[in-house]
Amino acid sequence: MVRYAFKLGLELSSQFNYLPLFFSLLNPFGNYKERWLALRSRIVITTFNLMGKYLRDISDRSGLTFDKFSNFLEIIKEGNKILPYNIHHENNPVVGRYLCSVEDGVFDGILHVSTINCPSMQVQSLVHSLSTQNDIPFAAIEMDGPDLTEKQLRLMENVAIKAKHRRLKKSRSEGNYNEL
Repeated sequence: MVRYAFKLGLELSSQFNYLPLFFSLLNPFGNYKERWLALRSRIVITTFNLMGKYLRDISDRSGLTFDKFSNFLEIIKEGNKILPYNIHHENNPVVGRYLCSVEDGVFDGILHVSTINCPSMQVQSLVHSLSTQNDIPFAAIEMDGPDLTEKQLRLMENVAIKAKHRRLKKSRSEGNYNEL
């Protein structure tokens, strides 16, 4: 959607709004196909959010969720604080999701698990620097197969121990001694 909205000349604040996209279809000048693709992409994002909310409601009833629902547009906007929209890559939502989770105080530690040569490896350095700024333990593990090496296990244990200490410190500062 961003790619088409940029081609239409829409600013960042208006490209996620339905009205400019809809009214651009009424403009007799320019590429109609591009305008239709921008509006269609916005409709897909809305559908994606509705499905996300529906699935979140199901998982909330199971008690397996640990954070609040994040709207995809919020995730993209948060990711844009670090990476520009126009890179057309999955790194923007990864960084945006991380930033939304940090705001909510959801994670005590982060394990970035990926396959070797995964495109999301490019975001690893960004998430690592952001986790350092937010004092959240971080480890990146590249895997190629089902087995973990000893080094990878040690990294995971290290993050788990630091995350546990972080949780204890947070619980003490909030006066919640039930989690200790």
